[in-house]
Amino acid sequence: MPTYGYTARDERGRRVRGTVEAADARKAVEALRAGGFLVTSLDVSRDLGPLLRRGWKAARAHQGRADARTLAVFCRQMATLLEAGVPVLQAMQSVAEQAPGRALAGMLPEIIADVERGAALSEAVARRGERFPPLVAPMLAAAEVGGFLDTAFRRLAEHFEKEDALNQRIRAATIYPKIIAAAGAGMMILLFAVVLPNFTGLFQ
Repeated sequence: MPTYGYTARDERGRRVRGTVEAADARKAVEALRAGGFLVTSLDVSRDLGPLLRRGWKAARAHQGRADARTLAVFCRQMATLLEAGVPVLQAMQSVAEQAPGRALAGMLPEIIADVERGAALSEAVARRGERFPPLVAPMLAAAEVGGFLDTAFRRLAEHFEKEDALNQRIRAATIYPKIIAAAGAGMMILLFAVVLPNFTGLFQ
Protein backbone atom coordinates (compact mmCIF):
# COMPACT_ATOMS: atom_id res chain seq x y z
CA MET A 1 0.00 0.00 0.00
CA PRO A 2 1.49 3.39 -1.00
CA THR A 3 2.60 5.93 1.59
CA TYR A 4 1.67 9.55 0.88
CA GLY A 5 3.35 12.61 2.32
CA TYR A 6 0.90 15.42 3.08
CA THR A 7 0.67 19.01 4.24
CA ALA A 8 -2.58 20.03 5.94
CA ARG A 9 -4.27 22.37 8.41
CA ASP A 10 -5.67 20.98 11.65
CA GLU A 11 -8.89 22.11 13.36
CA ARG A 12 -7.06 25.10 14.87
CA GLY A 13 -5.64 26.15 11.52
CA ARG A 14 -2.11 25.06 12.32
CA ARG A 15 0.03 23.69 9.50
CA VAL A 16 1.00 20.05 9.93
CA ARG A 17 3.03 17.59 7.89
CA GLY A 18 3.04 13.83 7.95
CA THR A 19 2.49 10.60 6.04
CA VAL A 20 -0.53 8.38 5.56
CA GLU A 21 -0.96 4.93 4.01
CA ALA A 22 -3.88 4.45 1.64
CA ALA A 23 -4.86 2.43 -1.41
CA ASP A 24 -4.92 5.55 -3.58
CA ALA A 25 -4.82 9.34 -3.38
CA ARG A 26 -8.58 9.71 -2.95
CA LYS A 27 -8.65 7.40 0.08
CA ALA A 28 -5.64 9.20 1.55
CA VAL A 29 -7.48 12.55 1.35
CA GLU A 30 -10.67 10.99 2.77
CA ALA A 31 -8.74 9.51 5.72
CA LEU A 32 -7.14 12.86 6.50
CA ARG A 33 -10.46 14.69 6.27
CA ALA A 34 -12.01 12.16 8.62
CA GLY A 35 -9.25 13.01 11.08
CA GLY A 36 -10.15 16.69 10.94
CA PHE A 37 -7.41 17.82 8.58
CA LEU A 38 -7.81 20.14 5.59
CA VAL A 39 -5.35 18.82 2.99
CA THR A 40 -3.36 21.49 1.14
CA SER A 41 -0.88 19.22 -0.66
CA LEU A 42 -0.33 15.52 -1.20
CA ASP A 43 2.67 13.69 -2.62
CA VAL A 44 1.19 11.63 -5.44
CA SER A 45 4.41 10.80 -7.25
CA ARG A 46 4.26 7.09 -6.37
CA ASP A 47 0.65 6.79 -7.39
CA LEU A 48 0.10 8.90 -10.51
CA GLY A 49 3.59 9.85 -11.67
CA PRO A 50 3.94 6.90 -14.11
CA LEU A 51 0.51 7.66 -15.54
CA LEU A 52 1.45 11.30 -16.12
CA ARG A 53 4.76 10.36 -17.73
CA ARG A 54 3.05 7.96 -20.14
CA GLY A 55 0.62 10.68 -21.20
CA TRP A 56 3.34 13.26 -21.83
CA LYS A 57 5.46 10.72 -23.70
CA ALA A 58 2.59 10.34 -26.17
CA ALA A 59 2.38 14.12 -26.65
CA ARG A 60 6.08 14.96 -26.68
CA ALA A 61 6.34 14.60 -30.46
CA HIS A 62 4.12 17.67 -30.77
CA GLN A 63 6.39 20.17 -29.00
CA GLY A 64 6.75 23.82 -29.86
CA ARG A 65 3.17 25.02 -29.25
CA ALA A 66 0.18 24.00 -27.17
CA ASP A 67 -1.55 21.88 -29.80
CA ALA A 68 -4.69 19.78 -29.29
CA ARG A 69 -2.83 16.63 -28.25
CA THR A 70 -0.71 18.40 -25.63
CA LEU A 71 -3.76 20.20 -24.23
CA ALA A 72 -5.72 16.93 -24.16
CA VAL A 73 -3.00 15.26 -22.09
CA PHE A 74 -2.73 18.25 -19.75
CA CYS A 75 -6.49 18.42 -19.14
CA ARG A 76 -6.80 14.64 -18.70
CA GLN A 77 -4.00 14.60 -16.12
CA MET A 78 -5.55 17.51 -14.23
CA ALA A 79 -8.96 15.81 -14.25
CA THR A 80 -7.44 12.58 -12.91
CA LEU A 81 -5.65 14.34 -10.06
CA LEU A 82 -8.60 16.56 -9.08
CA GLU A 83 -11.01 13.61 -9.14
CA ALA A 84 -8.61 11.87 -6.76
CA GLY A 85 -9.04 14.75 -4.31
CA VAL A 86 -5.67 16.40 -4.90
CA PRO A 87 -5.69 20.21 -4.39
CA VAL A 88 -5.45 22.35 -7.53
CA LEU A 89 -2.01 23.78 -6.80
CA GLN A 90 -0.54 20.39 -5.97
CA ALA A 91 -2.10 18.90 -9.10
CA MET A 92 -0.53 21.64 -11.25
CA GLN A 93 2.86 21.04 -9.65
CA SER A 94 2.60 17.29 -10.22
CA VAL A 95 1.74 17.76 -13.90
CA ALA A 96 4.52 20.32 -14.37
CA GLU A 97 7.10 17.84 -13.02
CA GLN A 98 6.38 15.33 -15.78
CA ALA A 99 8.27 17.21 -18.54
CA PRO A 100 5.43 18.23 -20.87
CA GLY A 101 6.01 19.76 -24.31
CA ARG A 102 7.95 22.99 -24.50
CA ALA A 103 4.88 25.22 -24.82
CA LEU A 104 3.33 24.05 -21.54
CA ALA A 105 6.68 23.53 -19.81
CA GLY A 106 7.27 27.25 -20.15
CA MET A 107 3.77 28.26 -19.06
CA LEU A 108 2.98 25.94 -16.15
CA PRO A 109 5.58 27.40 -13.72
CA GLU A 110 4.20 30.88 -14.49
CA ILE A 111 0.62 29.74 -13.88
CA ILE A 112 1.64 27.99 -10.65
CA ALA A 113 3.39 31.16 -9.46
CA ASP A 114 0.24 33.21 -10.14
CA VAL A 115 -1.92 30.72 -8.21
CA GLU A 116 0.53 30.73 -5.30
CA ARG A 117 0.20 34.53 -5.19
CA GLY A 118 -3.57 34.16 -4.83
CA ALA A 119 -4.84 34.33 -8.41
CA ALA A 120 -7.59 31.98 -9.53
CA LEU A 121 -6.53 29.28 -11.97
CA SER A 122 -8.85 30.67 -14.65
CA GLU A 123 -7.33 34.14 -14.19
CA ALA A 124 -3.80 32.77 -14.52
CA VAL A 125 -4.79 30.94 -17.71
CA ALA A 126 -6.56 34.01 -19.10
CA ARG A 127 -3.35 36.04 -18.73
CA ARG A 128 -1.82 33.68 -21.28
CA GLY A 129 -4.81 33.66 -23.60
CA GLU A 130 -2.67 33.68 -26.73
CA ARG A 131 -1.27 30.27 -25.71
CA PHE A 132 -4.62 28.64 -24.86
CA PRO A 133 -7.77 28.25 -26.99
CA PRO A 134 -10.48 30.84 -26.15
CA LEU A 135 -12.83 28.33 -24.46
CA VAL A 136 -10.39 27.23 -21.71
CA ALA A 137 -10.33 30.24 -19.35
CA PRO A 138 -14.14 30.92 -19.38
CA MET A 139 -14.89 27.24 -18.78
CA LEU A 140 -12.48 27.09 -15.86
CA ALA A 141 -13.93 30.32 -14.42
CA ALA A 142 -17.45 28.87 -14.50
CA ALA A 143 -16.19 25.63 -12.96
CA GLU A 144 -14.47 27.48 -10.11
CA VAL A 145 -17.71 29.27 -9.27
CA GLY A 146 -19.77 26.07 -9.53
CA GLY A 147 -17.24 23.83 -7.80
CA PHE A 148 -16.84 21.32 -10.63
CA LEU A 149 -13.27 21.97 -11.76
CA ASP A 150 -12.51 18.26 -12.20
CA THR A 151 -15.53 17.86 -14.50
CA ALA A 152 -14.48 20.92 -16.52
CA PHE A 153 -11.00 19.51 -17.09
CA ARG A 154 -12.49 16.15 -18.09
CA ARG A 155 -14.77 17.82 -20.64
CA LEU A 156 -11.91 19.91 -21.98
CA ALA A 157 -9.83 16.75 -22.33
CA GLU A 158 -12.61 15.08 -24.30
CA HIS A 159 -12.92 18.16 -26.53
CA PHE A 160 -9.20 18.32 -27.32
CA GLU A 161 -9.00 14.54 -27.82
CA LYS A 162 -11.74 14.80 -30.46
CA GLU A 163 -9.97 17.76 -32.05
CA ASP A 164 -6.70 15.83 -32.17
CA ALA A 165 -8.45 12.79 -33.69
CA LEU A 166 -9.98 15.03 -36.36
CA ASN A 167 -6.59 16.57 -37.11
CA GLN A 168 -5.08 13.11 -37.50
CA ARG A 169 -7.84 12.07 -39.92
CA ILE A 170 -7.26 15.23 -41.96
CA ARG A 171 -3.52 14.56 -42.08
CA ALA A 172 -4.14 10.94 -43.09
CA ALA A 173 -6.56 12.04 -45.84
CA THR A 174 -3.95 14.37 -47.34
CA ILE A 175 -1.13 11.80 -47.40
CA TYR A 176 -2.28 10.05 -50.61
CA PRO A 177 -2.60 13.26 -52.67
CA LYS A 178 0.84 14.33 -51.45
CA ILE A 179 2.31 10.98 -52.52
CA ILE A 180 0.70 11.31 -55.97
CA ALA A 181 1.96 14.89 -56.32
CA ALA A 182 5.48 13.88 -55.27
CA ALA A 183 5.47 10.95 -57.71
CA GLY A 184 4.26 13.22 -60.51
CA ALA A 185 6.96 15.78 -59.76
CA GLY A 186 9.57 13.02 -59.75
CA MET A 187 8.39 11.74 -63.13
CA MET A 188 8.53 15.25 -64.62
CA ILE A 189 12.08 15.75 -63.34
CA LEU A 190 13.10 12.37 -64.76
CA LEU A 191 11.47 13.23 -68.10
CA PHE A 192 13.19 16.59 -68.50
CA ALA A 193 16.55 15.56 -67.02
CA VAL A 194 17.03 12.12 -68.61
CA VAL A 195 14.50 11.14 -71.26
CA LEU A 196 14.20 14.34 -73.34
CA PRO A 197 17.99 14.94 -73.61
CA ASN A 198 18.38 11.44 -75.10
CA PHE A 199 15.67 12.08 -77.70
CA THR A 200 17.23 15.46 -78.52
CA GLY A 201 20.49 13.78 -79.37
CA LEU A 202 18.70 11.17 -81.46
CA PHE A 203 16.79 13.79 -83.50
CA GLN A 204 19.94 15.79 -84.10
